[in-house]
Amino acid sequence: MCPMNEEETYRNQIQEISQKQQNDQSTILTADQISSIHAWIAQMGQHWLNHEKYQVSKQVLQFEYPSLDYGTNRNVYDLNNGTVLKVALSELGYKSNETEAQIYRSCNEDVKAHLCPIIESGHGWIIMKKMSRPVPQSLSYVWKLVELQMKFLMKGIIPIDLTIDNAALSENDDIVVVDYGLFISGLDSPHFKDLAQ
Repeated sequence: MCPMNEEETYRNQIQEISQKQQNDQSTILTADQISSIHAWIAQMGQHWLNHEKYQVSKQVLQFEYPSLDYGTNRNVYDLNNGTVLKVALSELGYKSNETEAQIYRSCNEDVKAHLCPIIESGHGWIIMKKMSRPVPQSLSYVWKLVELQMKFLMKGIIPIDLTIDNAALSENDDIVVVDYGLFISGLDSPHFKDLAQ
């Protein structure tokens, strides 16, 4: 099989993006909010500095929701309904949203109990349950985190970046991972898609 030339690759990527945008629906976000996310994602790669990305994304999105956190790759908004919205700020953030959706929807139920539930996802965005009870930084919880890492590995998931800061406590005091965008689950992981082409 011959490798695709750059123009063919670009056309395929545009077609894939177009399909994702057309399939975007939400019971929580409005059509205008989804359109503003698409507008931001379309120009995301034009901005290099993290602070600039954050400022421009705020102007394009014009959300009234409070921003809980923004990092290098994603901005997290509190939707004031028990959920949070993560919007990609970079290509890695985009892939992290895809990874979380893919892992949550396809993983074993035993592992899913330790992942923050995904409510909805779309092109450049994901909505998850809001979990804000911090994991205590005690020896017993560090040990539980190590046990959780082993559980993920036994189920075929590499828990890259599993730390206390990326986890929260459930109502039952179980550790739940709230940021698993860098986890790897098989070769169909969004982080490997580019390598396969």
